[in-house]
Amino acid sequence: MNQKRSHKIIRAVNPKLRKLVLNTCSSILLGMGITGYAQQVICQGTSSSVYKVDAAENNGLGTPGSVYSWTIPNPNFSGAISFSNPAGTNEIKVNWGSSPAGTYTIQVQEKDVATGCLGPIQQLTVLLKNAPQPHLVDQSTCVNPVTGNLVAPVVLNPGIPAAGHTFVWTSSNGTLPNTTPTLSVTQPGNYTVTVTDTASGCQGMASATISVSSAAVVQAIVKEAFDLDQIIVVSAQGSGDYEYQLNDGPFQDSPVFQVSTAGYYTVRVRDKKGCGDSPLRVLVLNYPRYFTPNGDSYHDYWNIKDLPNPEKATITIFDRYGKLIKQLSPKERGWDGIYNGYPLPSTDYWFVLHYYDEGVPKEFKAHFSMKR
Repeated sequence: MNQKRSHKIIRAVNPKLRKLVLNTCSSILLGMGITGYAQQVICQGTSSSVYKVDAAENNGLGTPGSVYSWTIPNPNFSGAISFSNPAGTNEIKVNWGSSPAGTYTIQVQEKDVATGCLGPIQQLTVLLKNAPQPHLVDQSTCVNPVTGNLVAPVVLNPGIPAAGHTFVWTSSNGTLPNTTPTLSVTQPGNYTVTVTDTASGCQGMASATISVSSAAVVQAIVKEAFDLDQIIVVSAQGSGDYEYQLNDGPFQDSPVFQVSTAGYYTVRVRDKKGCGDSPLRVLVLNYPRYFTPNGDSYHDYWNIKDLPNPEKATITIFDRYGKLIKQLSPKERGWDGIYNGYPLPSTDYWFVLHYYDEGVPKEFKAHFSMKR
């Protein structure tokens, strides 16, 4: 049995045309040469790192008409975010500051200024890793003041274990062959160690200056050797920082001492950094400025006492015209003002003293007065 099938054909008559407007925001991709959203590893101590999106657009300034909002929502982040290019907001510089090691998320969202449309939040995970923190201390060591050689080497120890780390030492003269955790220093100078964490690749550096000090090679002179108030001036040769002592008195920074009594003095020069002290005996002499040969038992004789090795010393007295008046020894009683049995007049007389100090022959000339 044949059945007839009927088909209805529906056609739209005068159809209304509708326009569908789609507001879309540009897709944002994090740059820095990262494929997708690869995790970044940053070492503590890194001053800053740069992040950029839509780097291929608008001459590197991002999508035209778009602005970008950046944030690092981690509560431990203690650094700062700044735009590294004033002409655009698609590139930032992150200063990590003192942020502790850990995992951080950098988030960025694009906004179309004309439509207000927001793109999806894109994010990049950053792993902030601990960097080695070596520590070196400036040190001073003692040297022989004559040879300049170190008395003992200085050992630099950055305080980082050998396991899991490599060490590179450099000095003022370049890289050293040492790759050990410690360095034995035999020369003064500046030294730097670079420590690398072999797992993370993070590095830390520390530097120290090794200076030298030494005991002093000492000399001393007595200025105005026979004045009433005499001055001892000490000369200390060496690489140290020195202080000075006269006999058992206090140490002082000045190498100058004033004395008023004849005799031997001990001058001691001490290195402030403990590299030893150097004693030196200094002879201070004096002579009478006048004498009064009037028979009252006070200053009746003129002589120079307290000389070292007086048996080897001689004193020659002249009048003002250079005439030889008297030659005597410091061991004698002295000159009584008599020449050839006659008393000489009150006036000034000159003398020449020859004596030995620590085996060294010396000469001194001056004058004195006779008062009757």
